[in-house]
Amino acid sequence: ADHAARAIKPSAIVSYLAKIHATGKIGMAHNIRAYLRSAFAFGIKSENSYTRKPGDGRWGLITNPVAAIPTDTDAIRVGNRH
Repeated sequence: ADHAARAIKPSAIVSYLAKIHATGKIGMAHNIRAYLRSAFAFGIKSENSYTRKPGDGRWGLITNPVAAIPTDTDAIRVGNRH
C-alpha cells in the first residue's frame, strides 16, 4: 500500500507469493498471482486508453511485473466429482 504501482518489481511479488506457497497454500499463491497479473493488465490498458479524459489519474505503468513470473503447474489440480 505504501508503494506506487509503477514501482513494484517482480522480485517483490515473488517474495510475497513464496511466503504464501511456503505455508502450503499452493492454490492460493497460484490464484493471487493470477489476480495480480489481471490487475496490472487492466491498469496498463486503462493507462494507455485513448478514451480517457485529460486529468484522470495516472499510474505510470509501462510493464506488467507479474508477467515475468511463471505459473506453478503443480497448483493446477483436477478434482474428482461425480
